Amino acid sequence: MVNIYTMGKDAKTPKRDNFVKHELTEDHKTAISVPKQASEFQRASTEAHCRAKEAILHAMFNVYWLAKEHVANRKLESLNKLCGDMHGVEAFDYLKVDSRATYTHNESVKEFQNTFSNQIEKGILGNAKFYFSLMADEGTDISIEQYVIMYLRYMKDGQPENHFFSVKVLKSDATAAHIFDIIMSAISSKGLSTENLIGLSTDGASVMIGSKSGVATRMKAIQPFLLNTHCIAHRLNLCSSQAANKVEYLVKYQDTVNSIYYYFHNSPKHLRTLSNIKDILEQSNKAFKPIFETRWLSFGGAVDAIASSLSSLITCLESDCEEQSNNYKAKGLLKRIKTYEFIATTLFMCDALSIVNRLSLCFQKADVNFASVKPLISATTEALQGMKTEPGVKLGKFLQVVPGSPNENNKFEFCDCNFIQDGIPNRNRFKKAKSEFITNIIDNIEKRFPDAGILQAFSILDPENLPEKGSTEFTTYGDKELQILIEHFGKERIDVNGKIHSEMISGIAVQQEWTILKHELDSYRNLTFQKTWHLLSSRRTDVYPQLIKLSNIASLVPVSTVDCERGVSQYNLIKTALRNRLNPQCMDSLMRIRIEGPPIEDFDFKKAFNEWIATKDRRLFGSSSQMKISNQVKIKENSVGSMVHKLKGNLNKLDSELDKLLNDDDPVDLTMKKGN
Repeated sequence: MVNIYTMGKDAKTPKRDNFVKHELTEDHKTAISVPKQASEFQRASTEAHCRAKEAILHAMFNVYWLAKEHVANRKLESLNKLCGDMHGVEAFDYLKVDSRATYTHNESVKEFQNTFSNQIEKGILGNAKFYFSLMADEGTDISIEQYVIMYLRYMKDGQPENHFFSVKVLKSDATAAHIFDIIMSAISSKGLSTENLIGLSTDGASVMIGSKSGVATRMKAIQPFLLNTHCIAHRLNLCSSQAANKVEYLVKYQDTVNSIYYYFHNSPKHLRTLSNIKDILEQSNKAFKPIFETRWLSFGGAVDAIASSLSSLITCLESDCEEQSNNYKAKGLLKRIKTYEFIATTLFMCDALSIVNRLSLCFQKADVNFASVKPLISATTEALQGMKTEPGVKLGKFLQVVPGSPNENNKFEFCDCNFIQDGIPNRNRFKKAKSEFITNIIDNIEKRFPDAGILQAFSILDPENLPEKGSTEFTTYGDKELQILIEHFGKERIDVNGKIHSEMISGIAVQQEWTILKHELDSYRNLTFQKTWHLLSSRRTDVYPQLIKLSNIASLVPVSTVDCERGVSQYNLIKTALRNRLNPQCMDSLMRIRIEGPPIEDFDFKKAFNEWIATKDRRLFGSSSQMKISNQVKIKENSVGSMVHKLKGNLNKLDSELDKLLNDDDPVDLTMKKGN
């Protein structure tokens, strides 16, 4: 049917019945349907967008779970399928744009992970705008690639916090210059300033702490106030291992301990026999461990495992010798173990190393600081010194059940079933080894933890070290240490580039505050360093501003690189033999999600979605097909809109003419005009 408003003789002056005819035209129907189509299109587009968003959020949820659980990225597709098919999650049906874009590809997963990592990192760096410290350690992964792992330490709500900072692969040799450049690059890329860097803690490697060109030396050249520390847990481990290595018998003893471990580790049969005997004798089923000089607490753990099952060990070796007459390994071990000196040494080392290990565990706490190191070291050395004259708990029980002196046959019964070789030479070797080990370890501790320097000067801020009020020591307490701190932090310094760094504290103000504070500290004796200064920071900010700043520095300077060691363990759990091609960026994101990411139920996935979709155009939300449909609708809307506009003009013209005719008083003329 012809549209009389656009063509034909009646286009300019249509008749009334033309309106009825026009309602049946396609143009009229199309014009009426345009608003409805536009509304339906908008609703369909909104629904599709919501379904796509829900699908992405479900995918993000699964990607986050994979990262937290050390599961490979390639498992995402099967995990999505499991959630969709087995658990009825229909959202994953809308995750596909086409056969090639499913958002389960490795690159899509990496984008999700980077988004999570950035969101977590922003929360961490937001609290590190003022003073902060770094902990750094190097390692080698399964791909024989060297890397540097860094942790950040800053104050939050009056308490120090340690957080994963970054991990970078060394693209060339692990030289001090290269590691220094990597650390500097990481600091600048995160928006932090070296002017706020207070402390740097590393292991004892020369590349890190070398006095001429080590990493710490290079860092101190650009930040003169920097305090460099050698990880206190590393130092303590070296104290015990080196003390043992200087004692002739303890060198052989360590070899015996390792031989016991490998004897059972390499034979399921031997291990099964030992386990059965332990069950019968109702002894601890602790696994034997080797001794590693580089692994903290390994010496104590290895000795403790043997001490807890000595009778089972001896019985098992005797059984193996009876069953296999040519089992020379068992015979050799049995000969070394069934002696007074081995058993006494094992129990003595358990007592001694338990003291050292407790100190090491104290140093591995996140809130430990140099202000509390001194009393811990002093208590440890005093306890070790006392063991020269008084045996520890385990050795004391052993000495109570053995004869005071060797009998005629130089043997004694042990645990009601074993006869142990005894003799004066055996006992003398043990006494000599015991005395030498205690002397060596105390000397090592005193050498590696000297009671001097800036770091030890912070100990005056700990109320536990305060002398009795009214004593002669109290009057001058802290004056010497305070001068050391003022000398370092209370004078302006010039770095290697000629830049002047203003003093961090006012020396005169610090001394004035200290004369008042040490009297008030007496009321905080029962509190720890952190609790004391947390209270003072909230109550006395206007009274002790300079000393509060010093207490924050003391809290910020890292005591150890324990967190880095834990980070290395996480790194090795992520990058395994089956995932050895993970690139550095992916490793950095996975480490941050695994270590710093909140539980999956607490993570803000909606915020992550908004950040992810803002990075670039996403096909799922703006694909070429959808854009084409949108453009077609817009074109159609425009063409129909112009047609409607034209029709409205004609209708307005017709209405005005009809009004003029209807208002005419001459009926004849009206009839004639209507006929025309």
